[in-house]
Amino acid sequence: MLRVFVSIIPVLVLLPAAAKAEAVTNKPLADLGAIVVEATPISKYRPESISTATFAEVNPEELPQTVDVLTEDFIDEMNPTDLHDLLRYQPGVYTGGKSMVDRTSGQYTLRGMPGSDVMLDGTLGLAGPMGIFMDPSAFDRIEIVKGPVGSTIGGVTSSLGPYGAGGSVNLVLKKPQSGIDSYHFGVRSSFGEGSRRFRATYDLNETVVDGKLTLRLPGNFEYGKPFWLPDSYRWRESFFIAPSLLWEMRDDLRLGVSTTFQYTDQPAYQGIPVYKGKPFDEYKWDSNISTSGMRDHYLGHTLQSFVEWDANEVFGFRTGMGFSQADVEFEHLGASAFASPNYWRLPYDHQEADMLYRVYNAYQRATAVFSGGSVEHQVVVQGDFSRKSSKGSSYFESVASRDAVHSWSGREYRHTELDKYGFLLQDHLSWWKLRLLAGTRFDRHESYLNNSGDSVSPRGGLSYLPTE
Repeated sequence: MLRVFVSIIPVLVLLPAAAKAEAVTNKPLADLGAIVVEATPISKYRPESISTATFAEVNPEELPQTVDVLTEDFIDEMNPTDLHDLLRYQPGVYTGGKSMVDRTSGQYTLRGMPGSDVMLDGTLGLAGPMGIFMDPSAFDRIEIVKGPVGSTIGGVTSSLGPYGAGGSVNLVLKKPQSGIDSYHFGVRSSFGEGSRRFRATYDLNETVVDGKLTLRLPGNFEYGKPFWLPDSYRWRESFFIAPSLLWEMRDDLRLGVSTTFQYTDQPAYQGIPVYKGKPFDEYKWDSNISTSGMRDHYLGHTLQSFVEWDANEVFGFRTGMGFSQADVEFEHLGASAFASPNYWRLPYDHQEADMLYRVYNAYQRATAVFSGGSVEHQVVVQGDFSRKSSKGSSYFESVASRDAVHSWSGREYRHTELDKYGFLLQDHLSWWKLRLLAGTRFDRHESYLNNSGDSVSPRGGLSYLPTE
């Protein structure tokens, strides 16, 4: 009440003076016109549109499908170390763990259905365990599509079983913004009990040729110590960069190239046995059995390119291809589940590997936007091909002592390949306040074992928009 009273007093004092001045000058007030104030929100969690769920730009409120979007602001505020640490806190998402010899490393369980591959821009799959290393700082957003998504990314019929029906995780990289020159640099550090983390980031968007060529260059460097790491061990080091180019050759013709490169050298960690919520006999939360020479060495990179052509006001075409590779070399030593050195004959788990994973893809997409009477259509037709391969040597064994030596053999070498051919047909209809999504996809899988599998993935959904 006092604050209101004090603010009124100057008004009462100045009103007579203002009236007197107006009477003396007798001049009309100046018309300043409309004043527009523009500002950027402190934090933006809602995207204007989503793309990877339908391969067409759609307002998220109009899509008859559940899509959780993690925006750039959200990712920056969470400050995750890698993609795995970002996604494990999302509702309905369960991670496949960080053990690199596990066949589900880098995959995620959505709504209780396992095996969802992580995709770059909805088309290129990540190679091997790349999903547990990938740095999220180069993403404009992450679209987590929940529900059947076989009609856009396809199933994995013959590789790991009928997986992927629970949803998909789509990483949308930061792309060049035409006509904008921006520079962002940041330094961040965090400290905990026994842990340290230092991170330097940058994001540059530069117009190289006015109206024609634009460069985007996000990246970072990270140096840190996990809470469980002994002081004498070397800390985690990671370097990440994701340059991309957009060449607008004509108003109706665009060419883009995007890449990512990451190198990570981190201490090995396999975990400790836990029983009834507490570390099992003779272990503590910060126990680390691995020696200082046991490290994870990861080198991963991706390359994507596309050509977009707007043939006319109705038809648009996009041709693209991509490549991802993960080169992983590691050695881990950890405790066996519920094992104690005093009570179990083989209390330790020892694993080692030197593996190379690759994914190739190519696609051709046609989009038609037109109206038929009062109904608006967005039709997408796409044909695509992808190949997954892995080769190298690895083993996993239980041992009796921490200094056990493994004898390599030829049977520990493996080389696998899986080809997938897909065809997608989809229509997103708008009429009055109704939105209808209908589509289907056919996939043919052929593996190196000379077996094959087919899958058909129909999808349909209807939404009603009571207000704008």
